[in-house]
Amino acid sequence: MFHVPPLVLVLFRYAAYFYGLMLVIGPLTLRATFRFRARVLANQLSFEHLPPFVQSYVQPRQAFLVTLGFAPLHYLKMEMVPNVSSYFVLFLNQDTGEWADITVALATGVAKGYVEFISYYSEDLQIDTNNNSVRPMLGAPRYPTYRFPQIQSAERLYQCHKALAAKHAGYTRPVLPPPGKEIEELTRRIDRYAPWQAKQGYLYLDSAGENYRMTWKGAFLGTLRSVWPVPMVRSWIMERSAAKLLRTLGV
Repeated sequence: MFHVPPLVLVLFRYAAYFYGLMLVIGPLTLRATFRFRARVLANQLSFEHLPPFVQSYVQPRQAFLVTLGFAPLHYLKMEMVPNVSSYFVLFLNQDTGEWADITVALATGVAKGYVEFISYYSEDLQIDTNNNSVRPMLGAPRYPTYRFPQIQSAERLYQCHKALAAKHAGYTRPVLPPPGKEIEELTRRIDRYAPWQAKQGYLYLDSAGENYRMTWKGAFLGTLRSVWPVPMVRSWIMERSAAKLLRTLGV
């Protein structure tokens, strides 16, 4: 008969206690604390008023996006989730009709940044391509969003985006908002996320109509996706899928 060492049994028991406790505390915590603004606020800043760590991340990437034909339009601080500072630089390419952005989010002392290219055609078709290494806790948007965390070159990421846009939309030209309406359009698009997730049963709008909060379904799913080793496994799957797609695109 196979013999399991007592130490292994003890470790297994403590691991079971730990995960059981997390599956109780995690959903309760998310239900009590999670908030996503029903109407995102976008505060305009100048480059000089961005925090130093955001400036250092944005400056070299901005310079390269300009060489690709993207003009920096707005520097924004976005208010979406409590205790998370999100800084957003919006770019437009008038020749191609494409958007680009550089996003830096600061939460619990940890900063994460990424570059993104966006081709918006209609409410039913929008292509997003970025190198964000963080997968969303809950459901992704209903339009195609491609993540290539292994690509640090903005030029190569843009090549991937062009190939993916051609695959989905052919030679259709993306749509830009009227001049002066870019921030309004940006916040409108971000404001779509929470209602989409609410339709999936992950969020609900509070009685004041100001914030979306997690349902029990969303809280349990968010907890499961946050407890080790699930985030590591999800990142591995994302990178494997991205590598396979890159081979298919030949970029």
